[in-house]
Amino acid sequence: MIQIYFYDFPNKLYDDVALKIKSKLKAKPDSVLGLAAGSTPIPLYQRLIQMYKNKEISFKDVHTFNLDEYYPLAKSDPHSFNVLIQNEFLKHINIKEKNRFSLDGSAKDPEHECERYEKLLKKYGGIDLQILGIGTNGHIAFNEPGSTVDSKTRLVNLAKETTNHNPKLPKQGLTMGIATILKAREILLIAVGKNKEAAVQNALNQEVSANNPTSYLQLHSKTEFYLSLK
Repeated sequence: MIQIYFYDFPNKLYDDVALKIKSKLKAKPDSVLGLAAGSTPIPLYQRLIQMYKNKEISFKDVHTFNLDEYYPLAKSDPHSFNVLIQNEFLKHINIKEKNRFSLDGSAKDPEHECERYEKLLKKYGGIDLQILGIGTNGHIAFNEPGSTVDSKTRLVNLAKETTNHNPKLPKQGLTMGIATILKAREILLIAVGKNKEAAVQNALNQEVSANNPTSYLQLHSKTEFYLSLK
């Protein structure tokens, strides 16, 4: 079941999601968070950083797992999702470096790297709270249309809609799979902007289908959509 929250303006949306995460960390200080890259979650990360600076929350015992990464791309590459999330969030809070996990886009054996990531997720008990965005074609993480419900962390070919945003970056990616994401105990999806409206409507109103990977979230027991689509 999906709980939906609509907002006229994004600021209140991000405030509410930040408060939701704050509440989660108060209840379970050693939570495992799944982190999305891209521009959508950055205002959320800014609010969480400010909460940390205000001593409202601590990330001392938190573990984080990044959703996806371009392949092949070094973790130190300035265009990598690893660097983006470090720069926009993790290096500004008190999370231990050993507790930050990301897919290695420079791995020589991508299949082995994906297996390693799945084992790490299992070792730390899985994701307590997963943050997601949504692509205009309905993708979540790098799970493009055609992704199956049983897919795990894997190497994928990226759709043209995805690569058109960053034409100089690789055309493949490593990503948590649909099945991996659905194992999260809670999922928070953020969608901001008129260009996301069609994908969101399809995900909520159409039958569950590989044609719109976000529709798989209808199968999850505790998912919330935070939407500002004007």
